[in-house]
Amino acid sequence: MMKQGKAFKDGGKFSRVFSVRMRWYIWRLKSKNSDVRRASAYALGKIGSKEAVPHLIEALKDKKWYVRRAAAEALGKIGSKEAVPHLAKALKDEDRDVRRAAVQALKEIEWQPQSQEEKILYLVAKKAWNELVKIGTPAIPYLARELEDGDEYVRREVVEALGEIGCKEAVPHLIKVLKYKRWWSKDDRDVRKAAAEALGKIGSKEAIPHLAEALKDIDRDVRDVREAAVNALGKIGSKEAIPYLAKALKDEDRGVRIEAAVALGKIGSKETVPYLIKALKDEDWYVRMLAAEALGEIGSKEATPHLIEVLKDRVEDYRVREAAAKALGEIGSKEAVPHLKEVLKDGGWSVLRMLAAKALRKIKQQSQNHEEKF
Repeated sequence: MMKQGKAFKDGGKFSRVFSVRMRWYIWRLKSKNSDVRRASAYALGKIGSKEAVPHLIEALKDKKWYVRRAAAEALGKIGSKEAVPHLAKALKDEDRDVRRAAVQALKEIEWQPQSQEEKILYLVAKKAWNELVKIGTPAIPYLARELEDGDEYVRREVVEALGEIGCKEAVPHLIKVLKYKRWWSKDDRDVRKAAAEALGKIGSKEAIPHLAEALKDIDRDVRDVREAAVNALGKIGSKEAIPYLAKALKDEDRGVRIEAAVALGKIGSKETVPYLIKALKDEDWYVRMLAAEALGEIGSKEATPHLIEVLKDRVEDYRVREAAAKALGEIGSKEAVPHLKEVLKDGGWSVLRMLAAKALRKIKQQSQNHEEKF
């Protein structure tokens, strides 16, 4: 116990002085002035007498958060087990600073949670997000409450934790975060971006229309949110997302178009082919390259003549032509053979010739395999 507290055991004048002072502070806990109540709780914690514990427990119900916080801190310094159930209850306090003070007080008393709920409340107040992720689904309702926290950093970490848990029960909470926007607040944009990423990680189709709605944010300052929403739609991988991703391929922001091309490739459906073919004409070489790669992965012969045009275009960026050569090999259409052979005669970029040769070998192998089947 604290040195001040020991004075009560020693007897004599010194003990009587502290006793009078303590009773004075206990009386002042009832003051109409909240600053006086806070200072009194703080002083009682320094004195360290267990006689103050019932009064400090009562102060945990004070209408002012800073008085409740001071009371929790004082109870932790005194270290009385009598305060434990009341401090555990304070883990549910509406104010985060009171909850954190309760955590610290319980730690000083060497308290151990008696139920899963107490453990979750304790970990939430400690901001032990990784431990809450391990608990999983039961922690979701408690984490969801923290999405109202005034600290953007806390909200973002909670959103990331919900994404890591990966349960569909978290989806409605993440959708609410995604939809909440104040255009002037960068903090909100960062949290909304994290919400989109978490929804993509969970992969629920329920999120598709809400992610699509986020694509309507035309302000350049929220392009990170649009990019994350497009990426999430690709991760969900549903055909329902195709019309929204097709629209995103026309976005004025290069980053959004890049994510849209990648997302359409991930979905891998033949319904995406017409949109990716159009993307071969995008003004940005990187978008064109990704579109070519996606068409190769999908393997639709419908794309062959368009990829041949890209391959033949000597003005085109060499990286886009390389992607087209590789894609033609993956599609395996004989229509591409003469054009790939023409590239072999090209005295230009050696990597392109190498990829053309590899594509020809693939087409030949696929043709032989097809003949063997019949």
